[in-house]
Amino acid sequence: MASTTAPTITLAQKAPAALADITEDALIIPIFEEDGCGKAPAPLWRSATTNALDTLLSGLVGEECAYVDHLVWRLGDAHVIRLPENAPVRYAVLTGMGSGKGGNNTGVTPTQIRRSFATGFKAAQQFGIKTLASIIDPLDILLDGGTPVTLKQLACWQAEAAQLSTYQFTKHKTDTSKLPTHLNTIILYPPLQATDEQHKAVTQGVIQGQAEANSTCLARDWVFDSANHITPTYLKEQAETLSKHDITVNHLTLDEIKAKGMGAFYSVAKGSDEPAYLVHMQYKPKQGSAHKKVSLVGKGVTFDSGGLSLKPSKSMELMKLDMAGAAAVLATMHGLAELRNHGVEVPLQVDGFIALCENMPNGHASKPGDIVTTLDGKTVEINNTDAEGRLILIDTLTYAQQQVDPDEMIDLATLTGAAITALGHACAAVISPQKDFADEVINAGYAAGEQFWQLPLLADYNESLKSDVADLINAGSRGQAGTASAGLFLKQFVDKKRRWAHLDIAGPAYTTKAEPEAPKGATGFGVRTLLHYLLSHTKP
Repeated sequence: MASTTAPTITLAQKAPAALADITEDALIIPIFEEDGCGKAPAPLWRSATTNALDTLLSGLVGEECAYVDHLVWRLGDAHVIRLPENAPVRYAVLTGMGSGKGGNNTGVTPTQIRRSFATGFKAAQQFGIKTLASIIDPLDILLDGGTPVTLKQLACWQAEAAQLSTYQFTKHKTDTSKLPTHLNTIILYPPLQATDEQHKAVTQGVIQGQAEANSTCLARDWVFDSANHITPTYLKEQAETLSKHDITVNHLTLDEIKAKGMGAFYSVAKGSDEPAYLVHMQYKPKQGSAHKKVSLVGKGVTFDSGGLSLKPSKSMELMKLDMAGAAAVLATMHGLAELRNHGVEVPLQVDGFIALCENMPNGHASKPGDIVTTLDGKTVEINNTDAEGRLILIDTLTYAQQQVDPDEMIDLATLTGAAITALGHACAAVISPQKDFADEVINAGYAAGEQFWQLPLLADYNESLKSDVADLINAGSRGQAGTASAGLFLKQFVDKKRRWAHLDIAGPAYTTKAEPEAPKGATGFGVRTLLHYLLSHTKP
């Protein structure tokens, strides 16, 4: 488990025959806006659990919903009530689901369901409840667009919500007494009197949700932690642990990076005394052949001072986060390993490449005006040493293509401040020459609860990348389409026939506002999108 304060989250081995079988302290109850809130003579609860509890307690749930008149059970509303002695649990955690009318593009979204349960789990944590049960009911709701919500999806989203909402990074806290009293245990139950088919669907959903959430929290841990702890060497060692899960792991050292002709990568890494690595992790399905090869590439600058183009001190404070792209790729590979341990194989060859180094201004650091030769032979004039991420990425993208000839490549990087200016902290930028591929990534993000917006690759910006003395310059015109021009720079190093998407996650990788499913700070953004995308290739 990633966080030292996370509760134990498990799936019950058998479905409860009745509410009396629940032994935890509390039960989470979803309430939709239009369920009547107890005001109607007979509220139409969408959850069988809610209906059963309300019936058992002679309408108490409905009465409580009506009594708490400041809540209309919008998304984000939550209320904990003490139940009478005849109740199967001591507390009910009522959580607002918002509207569940559904159909005609007015249905619920995956984020709505996930966030609602996250609100409930967090409310239970803050209330001090120790053990909490959630019965995963089939809900009479439709997704936005009109398709029914499946039991597997609900199980996945609840498992994600449980882990993500209760996450706390406490590694370096010596006094945790003032932190919210964390839940000890969350038990996820199949529906009351579940059939074998329902139990199987819930099991599959929980396995997927836990793998995605655990991996996201792993990435959060790495990004939250400090640069003196999360070094290139540390992340290389984290990658090497994957070998025990039949994932092949190899790496290049700085000397080998130089010897292979990766002049762009080397120009950044040589400015630090910290060893640098290019790590390659390869996942292959155990049975059958891979349908295609997908390469994931992550920028892993574990601290970015800006190099000799030194950042202002205020802008440098959080530059430990500049490895969030590599953290996402590495955590995704850990997610594939966890899924494999539960018998879930992705029918793809997945290669993860993470470029790990620091960007520091020592006596070996690159100087503005230096010209380097990249692995694919192009020359680049470095006019800004703080535009270092694209330099390590271009050699890593080339290396990935040379090593495995992938059908698809997705790279993730906290690449430009311009992405934050354009899209803020709620959304990441997607840049791809193939709209259909960009749409597939965006749709995977939608299902995962991570938002993306496609930005254009305009040939008009090529002029800003031209150098008078080399093939390219590494930073285009200041203040003009910084994210798009950075993507255009990367595109020069990707085979035109290859499906490729660049994800600039600078905004959502580290946020200034807490959400029910994420704390303020490191979010682990991108991990769930990648896993959703890879899992979309498995059979239902």
